[in-house]
Amino acid sequence: MKVAQFGWKVILQTGTYLRVSTGKMLREAGLHLDRKGSQLTNDIACLEPINRHRNILNLENCSLAISSSASIAPNATVFGNVALAQDTYVGFGATVDGLFNPVRIGANTKIGDNSTIQSAFWVPDDAFPLSTTIGNNVTIEHSCTVCNAIIDDDVHIGFKSVVMEGAQLERG
Repeated sequence: MKVAQFGWKVILQTGTYLRVSTGKMLREAGLHLDRKGSQLTNDIACLEPINRHRNILNLENCSLAISSSASIAPNATVFGNVALAQDTYVGFGATVDGLFNPVRIGANTKIGDNSTIQSAFWVPDDAFPLSTTIGNNVTIEHSCTVCNAIIDDDVHIGFKSVVMEGAQLERG
């Protein structure tokens, strides 16, 4: 009986080892092919040794309007229907998600590290707009969440604040 149990343990450990090593081999092969593809298309992503994160994602049926003077951190993510005006900064680890409805961010606006700006897919009875609009000269500090809100010009939102659906923040 003990021999049979020992045999099953060896088989399970061997199966786990094969599964893990096969997954690692496929992942490494995929990364190698991705690097070769980047080199063939003269993409500079293959030259980045530390972070190869794609921070601007062009998705189907979504329009990105990003000003040339906007600054997006290397590991921030911007995707969907997003409009970033001039001199806008999106911090490290921040996410601007316009996948379902538009997100508009005005000029000279700072989105802090690890913040999330998004628009909801659906709201009950169309009680408020589905898009998220952030005005000019707005500062959103680190680790904030903004969803389906209207934020006027010259507003400061503090650390770890949560601004949810239907909120309207006025200057002052």
